[in-house]
Order: sequence, then structure tokens, then C-alpha cells
Amino acid sequence: MAVVGRRRRASYARVAIDKQKKNICGVSSNSAKNLRLRNGDKVKVERLEGETPQETQRSGDMILLQVMNPPKIMSVTLSPVEDSLNALGSGEGGDDISDEELNQRFVAPYLSEEGALLKLGHVLALKDDNGKLLEFMVTDIALEGEEEKEEDEEGMCR
Repeated sequence: MAVVGRRRRASYARVAIDKQKKNICGVSSNSAKNLRLRNGDKVKVERLEGETPQETQRSGDMILLQVMNPPKIMSVTLSPVEDSLNALGSGEGGDDISDEELNQRFVAPYLSEEGALLKLGHVLALKDDNGKLLEFMVTDIALEGEEEKEEDEEGMCR
């Protein structure tokens, strides 16, 4: 399914239907932030129908609605948000935290959940076992069946 929030922001989502609450949609705090939702806002939940580009002209995030199933992700690059990383470092005594430790404490538990749905540009607020919060931005996604991008000398992708 796709959820459309404010300002035509869209994201993939899994939907569980509760027959007793017909007009209520609960979303995670990460999804709400990325869809720019506030408490009480209305969302649009759409089934992915796999429309052909000739049937409907879509732009921006609404292009997500043109597929039958979300694409499979082969690899993803998550970059910690600098302010969040600095706050975490100062809260833990001012020591630098290694990339391996960040991966082990925050990223690995999130990605071990079955089928994390990610989109380029999303910001994820992830908590570790101690309740410490660190925000990550999805900076690169390699999809299944997509060719790898070549980098030139200046680090620009082609």
C-alpha cells in the first residue's frame, strides 16, 4: 500500500485493518515525520495497482503509486544526522562513536525487522536498547535489477 500525506508526500507502508476502528489510521512516528503529518491529519491510503505511465501522469512522490509491488532493495546507505550524532556523543561523555558501534546499536536492529520500507531522503529516528535516539537520513538506495552508478574522479555519479 501507499500512504499519501500532506503536500503530496507519499511512502510505502504495510496496512493492518482493524474492523472496529474504520476511520482511524495509525502510522509510526518516522512515517508521520516523513509524510509531514501532525496528530489528527487525514491521510490517503491507496492500493498499489501498477498503472502504466500512459494511464496516469504522476510526478514527485506520487510516482510510487505506479508500481504493483515496492522494489526490492539490495543495499542502502544511512548517514547519521550531524546534530543528532553530536547530541548522542555529548550525552555519552563526549567520546567519538565508531561507525561499527552505530551500525550495531541502531541500524542492525531496525533492518532486522522483516521488510523495513525505505525511501531515498527519509529521516529515521532510531533508538538503541538504552533508549538513546539517533537520526539517520537515507542517502542512497541500490534497487534489485538496477545498474550500479559509476563515479568519476570528482566523486560525481553518472
